[in-house]
Amino acid sequence: MNERERLEKIAELKEELRTILDTAEKEKRTLTEDEKASFDKLNAEKEMHVRYLEAYSVTPEPAKPAFDIRKAFAENATKAVLSGNKMQLDIRTTTPIDSTDVADTIPIIYKDILEALEPALILTKVGIKMQTNVHGEPMYPTVAGVEATIEGENVEVADSKIDFGKLKSTPKRLALSIPVSRRAFNQSNLDLYGIVTRQLGLGVARTLNKWLVSPTQITTNGVEGVKGVFLKAAPDVVFVGTAPTFQEIVELETTVLDKDVDGEGFGLYICSPSMAGLLKSTPIESGNPKMIMEGNEMNGYSVIKTNLVPRGFVGFGFFSYAVLSEFGRSQVIIDPYTSAKKNMVDFVINGDFDILTLREEAFAVGVTAAAKAEIYE
Repeated sequence: MNERERLEKIAELKEELRTILDTAEKEKRTLTEDEKASFDKLNAEKEMHVRYLEAYSVTPEPAKPAFDIRKAFAENATKAVLSGNKMQLDIRTTTPIDSTDVADTIPIIYKDILEALEPALILTKVGIKMQTNVHGEPMYPTVAGVEATIEGENVEVADSKIDFGKLKSTPKRLALSIPVSRRAFNQSNLDLYGIVTRQLGLGVARTLNKWLVSPTQITTNGVEGVKGVFLKAAPDVVFVGTAPTFQEIVELETTVLDKDVDGEGFGLYICSPSMAGLLKSTPIESGNPKMIMEGNEMNGYSVIKTNLVPRGFVGFGFFSYAVLSEFGRSQVIIDPYTSAKKNMVDFVINGDFDILTLREEAFAVGVTAAAKAEIYE
């Protein structure tokens, strides 16, 4: 007999017991000897089922109180301020961590930083997914168009120029500090957790965006090798005028495709907002009502507008040939004394990142004469 059957039997026995008592009460008398014997037998059977359920049923654990991340964050931050010591934040949903629950292995604070970081990344718009917590070499994406084909002996298969054995990531440390007034630790006046995690995420995104699309070498504190997909010794196309012609826009695409780069990936153009304005007001050819750029498209590809590139710059590429990786897990530290004289508390994030270009030929750069002098001379 299972638990449900026992419960049903108990209910049935109780009903029989009530019937015996109700009958005697209506007749205004006590139980007869036969009724007493029947009552005792039914009651004993009922008690047996009740004791069985008590002995074998699992008592439910009391519900755990809801985890208040904002309260825990503020308490940890306040402790760091009061003690005057740096403190690494590692706030999780449960303690200890349930190893069967993958979500619990990532600190909540870092998940929220990633949620603020990823939508702000140009990388997500160009089809690159950030690989987090990488150990060793990142997983290189499968490049579209790589397949086995029947070819002549000396015919080159698409993308065979990618030598994955020679691709090596060189992580660079990315550090960001967000100063917060000590008055912000009054929880009733400010959502400290939300503001800090959002600003850390947006700050990291701004740096990674600049890293990805900048056509110039980025050197910070003596760190070399920080280069994006458009870093080249010379531009591929120099525009004749202050704005490119439609033929020059198409030439950027053909420059890439002519180098045996597979064109089935995520291809797009990148330019500044001011350049986009010129392209939207420049016809494809004289007398044609169609503009070079209409909406957010040009030459059949999407266009991303950003002030992170020079005004006279237009880049084109297939971004399936780029990889963004975060190595290990970035750390968030509360620093209450570096800016103590300014009555500020620094929230510092440190992480190791790298952007790797699988094929430089997959990206082309076009510039005006003025931008060429600014970038390359």
